[in-house]
Amino acid sequence: FTDVLKGKTVIASYRLRSGREENVEITIPMGANHGDTIRYQGLGDDSIRHMPRGNLNVRIDVIHHPIWRRDNEHLIKIEHINVFDLMIGCVVIVNTIDGNQVKLTVPPGTKPGTKLSMSGLGLPNINTRRRGNAYIHIETIMPTIKDNVLCQKVRELKDATT
Repeated sequence: FTDVLKGKTVIASYRLRSGREENVEITIPMGANHGDTIRYQGLGDDSIRHMPRGNLNVRIDVIHHPIWRRDNEHLIKIEHINVFDLMIGCVVIVNTIDGNQVKLTVPPGTKPGTKLSMSGLGLPNINTRRRGNAYIHIETIMPTIKDNVLCQKVRELKDATT
């Protein structure tokens, strides 16, 4: 998954119809998508004498990332935040796909289901190489309050805000 960020050169090993094995260096371009087919001219079938070789078609399989989900060049991550932090606002440290840490400000009053955008922190577009955005979907962690005094304070807070 992270190889799509910068592109990658790999050695491909394959057997031709003639029975000969071949190893070639191929480049997976930045922003390649799962299921893309890349054609390498002149690296394919060599079984017909006096005819130019065919093409080698390589299908790209991008392994899923454990945290980020891909939507073309955009990345999506779910962030679980305590309901009290959503009420008063907070800063969340987000580990980006390229290994950096970015501070994301969650404004006071952010509602569950809100999508916050971090511009230019997605994957590169295969055609333009311009990076997409990283989107953080906010989900709520609801604390369990077992203390009666704290429950009463929450009720008072609720009554004061309605």
